[in-house]
Amino acid sequence: MAAQHGPKRVPKPGATSATTRGTVPAVAAVDLESAMTMLERRRRTAALDAMVRYGIPSHNAIGVTMSGLKAIARVIGRKDHDAAAAPWTTGV
Repeated sequence: MAAQHGPKRVPKPGATSATTRGTVPAVAAVDLESAMTMLERRRRTAALDAMVRYGIPSHNAIGVTMSGLKAIARVIGRKDHDAAAAPWTTGV
């Protein structure tokens, strides 16, 4: 017979699991203008300076860090490929 290691934990009402904690619910639809606004708000000159320092062409770059892009992806939703591809059509 297997020994139990303490009482079984029952989640509290309204508690979130580790996989959903800290996530933002996806918006139904995000147009190109909204996506570009989100990118502009996450602009960091330090990110642009780092691109130049490492020799990455930055003439069309906005200067958004990877963590900033991931935060935007959580808002937009990761299953909408058209919304993710739309900013690429702007030349940025």
